[in-house]
Amino acid sequence: MTKEVQPASGSHDEFITSCGGIQPGPLLPPSEEDAHFYDPTLAGNERIEEVIHLFYQDQTPELFTAICLAIREQMVKDGHFIFPADIAEDEDGNTVFSFKTLDLEIGPVLVAFTSMEEKEKAPPSGAVSQFIDSVLEPLMQMDEIHGLLLNPWGESLYLGKEDIGMILTPGSERFI
Repeated sequence: MTKEVQPASGSHDEFITSCGGIQPGPLLPPSEEDAHFYDPTLAGNERIEEVIHLFYQDQTPELFTAICLAIREQMVKDGHFIFPADIAEDEDGNTVFSFKTLDLEIGPVLVAFTSMEEKEKAPPSGAVSQFIDSVLEPLMQMDEIHGLLLNPWGESLYLGKEDIGMILTPGSERFI
């Protein structure tokens, strides 16, 4: 089955408003020839990828918790994920973007990548490097988006809103 990235439904304005007008991080290249682009805010996401890989080998609650802790650690360090987006200029010359979602059986989910290598596995698309928490926090308020799918064309991981809430909440009992 081919996975197809779809533009987010009518939630874009609500999502951008919820982000508090935060400007996007670096706009990432849509083509493979620009793959040499380096975003230092992605440094450390390798740990997330490593724990996801281990989770694929042994799907235990402890490894899932380790993934969530690795994401929280990156978030606290002001780390970024790469979010596929449609990027354009408005009539005033400002850069505007619309995050893309992936339609799953449960409904639309936001898509994110931990690295440029993971992004390159997806169909060509513009992308935005963005603070993890600046996207996850407003996502929690959006009824039409059901969660986050990390690295959907590789070793992927779905995080539902309960999981995202645990990541966003320090001292969450699930992590004790």
